[in-house]
Amino acid sequence: MAAVTQRTPNFLGGVSQQTDDLKLPGQLRVCSNAYPDPTFGLTKRPGGKFAFELKDGSGNVIAPATYNNGCWFSIFRDTTEQYIVVISGATINVWSLIDGSRKTVTYGSGATSYLTGTKDDYETLTINDYTFITNKNVVVTTQAAPTYNFGRRATVKLVDVEYGSKYEVTVNATTVSYTTFNAEATITSPSQTENTVNADAILNALTTSINGIGGGITATRIGSTIEVAGTSAFTITAKGGRDKEGLVVYQDGIENISKLPSQSKHGRIFNVTNSTGNEDDYYVIFVAENGVSGNGYWEETVKPDVSPGLTAATMPHQLIRNLDGTFTFQRATWEPRLVGDDDTNSHPSFVGSTIQQLFFYNNRLGFLTDENVSLSQAGDYLNFYNTSALQRFMQLYLYLRACCCLVGHSSS
Repeated sequence: MAAVTQRTPNFLGGVSQQTDDLKLPGQLRVCSNAYPDPTFGLTKRPGGKFAFELKDGSGNVIAPATYNNGCWFSIFRDTTEQYIVVISGATINVWSLIDGSRKTVTYGSGATSYLTGTKDDYETLTINDYTFITNKNVVVTTQAAPTYNFGRRATVKLVDVEYGSKYEVTVNATTVSYTTFNAEATITSPSQTENTVNADAILNALTTSINGIGGGITATRIGSTIEVAGTSAFTITAKGGRDKEGLVVYQDGIENISKLPSQSKHGRIFNVTNSTGNEDDYYVIFVAENGVSGNGYWEETVKPDVSPGLTAATMPHQLIRNLDGTFTFQRATWEPRLVGDDDTNSHPSFVGSTIQQLFFYNNRLGFLTDENVSLSQAGDYLNFYNTSALQRFMQLYLYLRACCCLVGHSSS
């Protein structure tokens, strides 16, 4: 049998775990104390240089076995800011790699309760002065949803004012009304003393009558609307004018944003439904200029009875390098869910799971959990929620429209 020879041009393919028949030329099973370099070839691994011994807070040299089960990692900020860090138990120690000095570490409220792992239970990621530390054993949870009582608020809005028309509001089983002046008919209402049609008279009279219903029902006039509130849920209807549409009422939902009143009570919340589906719903809250009622503006908000966001105690914590050279370990201030609900702005996929790895990509903080990848908002590393439920719907709409166009184009 003839001799078989094989020439390997170099060993720059690195280490491969594939079987030998699948390895490419130049790949190795093991590469110990060697460094594959495309310029210099396979070279011996560079050696280390003894710099100094680590010391504790009293200046005593630390025994080598002290942190055998600690999680060690480094922070290289620049040529003058380099540190070695160890997590051991519920304590974090930091030393300078420049002069060996031990740095002071302070702890935020409740932060040490996150340090429950061993050396293999932590993953770290440094971004500038912030090092994110995740405990791979901690399951991410969300904050409890607040209590919000639907059906206890209503807005009665005057749309049209007409002669000789009846305007009435029915709260639960009680109806109050006001009839405007009719020059062609005899005035039959004792309370009707004016001889002109006046919006103020309609609103003021209805407000007074609603306040007289009792049962915890109160009414406050604000501009061209009447805000009705109850100590418990109530039903309410309204009609007015000759076509019965001159007086309308909305409780928790409104068909579209054009129907929102220009004046309202500070903190009044509406669900803008838009259609029968939930995908395009969003919530708005009124912000009064004086913080009470009157003029102001509507801004997008979160559904009032859903969880406001992530529980900071179960999320990755931060080791922060302070300007004075000290460090602070604390819970990160993760951005809350500011808009939408569980349909339009759901929790990130890592909720209910443990975060296994951290990474940084395209100016976003990323988490790996099971088979999922989660990315923060660009430039806003602590925000894993959409900033606008309405914007998300428009993006989804444009995406589906583009898909339909592609399907239609291919079929034609």
